[in-house]
Amino acid sequence: MDFGSVTAEKAFGIVTRAWPFASLAHEDFDSVLLQLALWRIISLKEGVISKRLRTLLYYYENLSTIPDEKRFFVIDAATRKHVAVLHEEFVSSLSPGGTFIARGRP
Repeated sequence: MDFGSVTAEKAFGIVTRAWPFASLAHEDFDSVLLQLALWRIISLKEGVISKRLRTLLYYYENLSTIPDEKRFFVIDAATRKHVAVLHEEFVSSLSPGGTFIARGRP
């Protein structure tokens, strides 16, 4: 984002300096670049990566280090009314067919 455009080689060097990607294969990096170019998130021409409008949107929509947590809306089957919202962590702790309390009712 800071460079506007950068060669793929320079970008690979930057990415592989980060410990989690230190052993990243160049072929895998190239595959990611091609996928991002197909999605039109970046422009990739003759080994140069450039920003697009979608680059900015993608960057700012995915900037947070806080993981997204899914929410599940509980609907009363009889009345079709919204009863509660369950967070992913709670739902993952339930067993199939289990019962829980929402708004004071099982």
